[in-house]
Amino acid sequence: MSSAETPRDRLTGRRVAAPTGRSLLGRYVLVNDPGAEPSAPPAGGVAVDAAALRGAERAAGPLRWEGEHGPGALPGPLILDNVVRIANAVTADRRDGASPARWAATPPLIADDDTRLDPHPLDDAIRAELGGLERVCASPYARLRTEDVLVRAGRARRITWRTAVHLSAHSETWAARRLHGVEPSRLLVPIQVPDYDLYENRVVAALLDRLWQHVAARVAELDSIGRLVERGRRLLAETADRPRWQDRNNHYRTLAVLLADPRLPERVDAARARLETLRHRLGPLLDSPLRRAIRVPYDGRPQLRPTNLFANHDDYRRCHELWNTHVRLHATRDRSHAAGETDVWCRAFSEFSLLLLVRALEQLGLSPKSPGTEDSDNADGFDSAPGFDDFGFHHHRHASVVLRRDLADDTFTLVVDARPTLRVVPLAHAVTAVPEPGAVQAWLETLWVPSPEVPSAPRPSEPTPPEPRVAVLYPADPGERPRLPPAVRAAAHSTHGTRGDGRALPALVPVGPTDVDSVTRVARLLRTALDCAPLADYPRSVRCPSGLARRLAENHDWLEVGPDESLLPTRPPSEAQWRTLATTLRSLRAGGAPGRRGAGGLHAPDPLEFELRDAVDELGRLPSCPVCTARARDFQARDGLTYRCVCSCGVSWENRRCGRCGTSYAVLLAVGADRGTGGHGDHLDHTFGQDLLAEPCHLRARTHICPSCGHCDRSDRSCRRCAATAAPNRPGPSPSTARAPR
Repeated sequence: MSSAETPRDRLTGRRVAAPTGRSLLGRYVLVNDPGAEPSAPPAGGVAVDAAALRGAERAAGPLRWEGEHGPGALPGPLILDNVVRIANAVTADRRDGASPARWAATPPLIADDDTRLDPHPLDDAIRAELGGLERVCASPYARLRTEDVLVRAGRARRITWRTAVHLSAHSETWAARRLHGVEPSRLLVPIQVPDYDLYENRVVAALLDRLWQHVAARVAELDSIGRLVERGRRLLAETADRPRWQDRNNHYRTLAVLLADPRLPERVDAARARLETLRHRLGPLLDSPLRRAIRVPYDGRPQLRPTNLFANHDDYRRCHELWNTHVRLHATRDRSHAAGETDVWCRAFSEFSLLLLVRALEQLGLSPKSPGTEDSDNADGFDSAPGFDDFGFHHHRHASVVLRRDLADDTFTLVVDARPTLRVVPLAHAVTAVPEPGAVQAWLETLWVPSPEVPSAPRPSEPTPPEPRVAVLYPADPGERPRLPPAVRAAAHSTHGTRGDGRALPALVPVGPTDVDSVTRVARLLRTALDCAPLADYPRSVRCPSGLARRLAENHDWLEVGPDESLLPTRPPSEAQWRTLATTLRSLRAGGAPGRRGAGGLHAPDPLEFELRDAVDELGRLPSCPVCTARARDFQARDGLTYRCVCSCGVSWENRRCGRCGTSYAVLLAVGADRGTGGHGDHLDHTFGQDLLAEPCHLRARTHICPSCGHCDRSDRSCRRCAATAAPNRPGPSPSTARAPR
């Protein structure tokens, strides 16, 4: 590997040694080391798929990367082709200088004019030549070959020299010994048997297997489209009952493209009926005499050698033409995804993830800012640096929001008030596409990283804020997750991730163009990053000189004394109450208590008053509804450590203290979903949508799981159902011992 290029782990953002063995597609990138001599970048820019660069030559020497991704790293053609198509549309709009609001309007779903609903050329060829294939499988051509078998002596009609040799060496075939010699009971005689294991038959067996795989893949694609349409129509019926017009508008906008064609369900059913007919005719051929007679089908070059059977036998000639049609159509697809397919796919998935993130922020009510205007990104004091692409959004709960894209490794960071809060890594590996649950579990085990601190609200006294939480977006189809065991399914679709033993499994969010809930679950992920820390940081502790906290708390009922003699503002004060407190502080300062004298004998500003003002300003943001941004009609301070707010829209939110780890976390109870229990990620999508912070317990409604320790609150022990499903305390293996599936 060139000294100027070092691999970087996109999950941790740190440089690592070149990995060996199997790794997730897109996890590692090659970046130029600033301290070394620059070298030519890979073709197209950043090498997201580093394993594809194995053996590539560089000016500084050969690049050696011994990694691979294993089978099933890429998703199916339905997801791959549509993501590339959507990404190309977004890239073209951005290249033309379109505003974020314009290119974000690109639907992240498959188009209703998708060519997969039309008859495939290979389907027509199968239908035309299937009669010849059926006759060949039922009555295959055979050549006679000679075999030596043991038969009763009375049935022997022909003997050879092998007969005498075998008879003399095997006395068990003798009937008796006579004076004139041996009387045999069984003889080894040559017979003619049909031999079906011919070159042409092995080609037909391989053709049959390939056609069956093609039809099965086409049926699976149509099943995905059918599930998408069915889920969209069900969402359309459910949307009418949603109380908030913003939610209805978001769902209608997403479903408009999917359900624009009223004949789409009929087209899906018609295409599936055509394929089912082919599958029902191909299925019995898998147990035909030809297929049973062939042990190893042909696996050689696509170009077949000419034979008499393929040239002169009508049925074999039709099979030969069908083979050539299959090779020609698949070669066209292979050329379209030829060199650099994985790198092109990784880049397309990153662009697709950008589209989902921007649309999800819009769905949360944050409209993007237009570059070059007065309210652009830098207006909030967040300066863009070289190598980054920033997308600014209008304020959320009085906080500035910027989505920053790192062009070096193609990751995204959600920056709130100039502070990184969430780091999103588009991982282009189809983690759940492999059919074995054990392989999925092995891939998940490789994703455990050192656990970052639990994010909290920014404080002026923090010199180094905690690292942002990490989330992973990966391509998946909704039909892949139901076959997984409960624990694996919960880990593979979680907006909070899993913590244990000083390590953490990042939040894993499956997305794709065949999943109508992709934007909703990404919006739920972003809501946890935007609202969890501010809503949970209560009460804000303010350091205070000894004895002063009690004097202030006695005269102001919205202040309490903390266990460390600090001041705890428990509810937002009115302007009159704040002026009274400021007057009290000034009187104490005039008496020489907390103030200090500056130049000219004047009192310098009191730091306590500034810290209290910051705490009050943050406390004043709590009554802002996370859903509709209106002011809460009711703010209840409870026991000095927790609070509860109720909005006029019916949404309520509060913070709770975990009875196991003592961490404060936020809970959001949306309208119509406040009595729902928790479960796997798809259940949360259908029940709560984007309006969820802490996940509810799987057994009890209104009891939630602490995001920090993964246990139910109000309980001394972990809920056994939640523990069995989410496995919250299961520590991940260290990076040195984790093994990917082989």
